[in-house]
Parts: sequence; structure tokens; C-alpha cells
Amino acid sequence: MDDAREIVPPVAAEHVAIYRRDGVVLLRGAFDADWLDLSRRAIEHNLRKPGFRAKYYAGGNGKPGFFQDSCSWWRIPELRDYCFGSPAAAIAGTLMGARSVNLFFDNIMIKEPGADAPTPWHQDVPNWPVTGSQVCSVWMPLDPITVENRMEFVRGSHGWGKSFMPSSFATPGKAENIVDTDFVPAPDFDARRGEFEFVAYDMEPGDCVVFDGHVMHGAPGNPTARPRRALITRWTGDDARYAGDKHDRIGPPFPRCGLKTGEKLTSETFPVVWEAPSP
Repeated sequence: MDDAREIVPPVAAEHVAIYRRDGVVLLRGAFDADWLDLSRRAIEHNLRKPGFRAKYYAGGNGKPGFFQDSCSWWRIPELRDYCFGSPAAAIAGTLMGARSVNLFFDNIMIKEPGADAPTPWHQDVPNWPVTGSQVCSVWMPLDPITVENRMEFVRGSHGWGKSFMPSSFATPGKAENIVDTDFVPAPDFDARRGEFEFVAYDMEPGDCVVFDGHVMHGAPGNPTARPRRALITRWTGDDARYAGDKHDRIGPPFPRCGLKTGEKLTSETFPVVWEAPSP
């Protein structure tokens, strides 16, 4: 934690303002060549030794698909080094305005060249065993992101105060089978594009987008001839609390975190990685 605290994140006041207004902000060149090299090695290691949470979503029409794995920092040294040493935690904490930041989990996502496997519109927090307003993701690509394969965000949707019924990643367009009275049907954003504002960014390796856990987002497949590899870290701040009673949701399970519902996310599973400098 001491090393991470000394990092000065590439976050200006304008970035904080955009993050709070839109629910997402782009940071150019946030991770240098050394972090990119480590990230590539982390993903290669993870692919060689996937964990029990690894999933592969097949593409349609016999085309390539979409691989992801999560919660691997404790067993893959390169991921641990990235989570605990890179600017990611300081970036998350500064944008959220948190006094301290816990690592929620790490995540790799890979869409193969030519993949016909879209990421459906969804929010993150309703799917995860966590509550609170200070939950965010730092999404860093290892390959160029262009109009063909970039994520889209519904500007300001993190402030709507709604939890939308999740869509199935395995069968886009179909809702997950989750019984929860808090969920409401999500709008058909693709069919109603004229009614909403969307944010999307072309990116280079080392850039990152940081987005609120309540903002609606989705992505197409990857029709390009290159892979779309991303290393994502998920972070929580001061008001985040464990919600183990959301055990039937689709996010990664944490069966041995040692926390009870309503407790702050600080434990061996969710360590404090960064603290705000003293005034």
C-alpha cells in the first residue's frame, strides 16, 4: 500500500468533473510501457492457467467468441503486481473522491479477431455482491480500440437511481433468470438511440476508461483482424458494503471473504490498496 500511495495519478480536476457528470472518463497514456509489458505477461499467464471463474462465450454463426476470467491476483504474480503497484488504484480513488480504495477484483477480457460476441447493455453493481456509490472500473486495453469494437456508455445513466434487469452474456438479448424486485426492464438502447446520449472512445494501449459501477454500457463483437485484450481492475471506496445476500446474481462469487452482509469491503479478499494523501 505504501508504494501505491506515493503514485501521483494522471487525473486533473476536469477529469473528476467529467466522471461525476457522465459516469465515465477517458485518461490518455495513464499506463507506461513497463505496465503494458507486465499486463501482457499477466494476460498470457492467466490464459495458460485460467481459474474456476473463467468463462468462454461462443460467437454466433460459428465465429470466434469472448473469453474472460476474474479474481486471479492472488495466484498470478503479474496481476498482483499490477493491482498493487500500478496507478490504477490511485486513479480510481481520486476520481471517486474516496479516502481509501479496496481492490474488489481483477478481470481480463479477450475478444478474438473476428469475434461475433457482443457485450450486452448492462450495469455492473446490480450483478455483484456490493452496494454503494463508490464502485468503479479501470479498463485498460492492450490493443487499439476503434469504432468497430469500442465500448459505449449511456451518458449520465449512473445517476438515474435504477437497477436494470441484466442481460445474458451467453445469449445477448435474453434477460438473466434473476428474481429481484429491485430490477426494472432496461430500455432498448439500440432501438431508441435518439432518446439517449452515448459516449465512446477510440483508445491506444496504455489509455484507460474509468467508469462508475452504475453506468449502463455495452460493446459490439470484434470484427477487426486483431484481438481486443483488456485488463480491468474493479475498485470500491468509502461507502461500499458487502452484499452477500446477492449470492444468486451473475457476478463472481466470493465464498470465503469472511464478511457479513452490510460490512465494509475490507478483508484479505478485498485489501486496501490506496489511501488519499493527508491534506
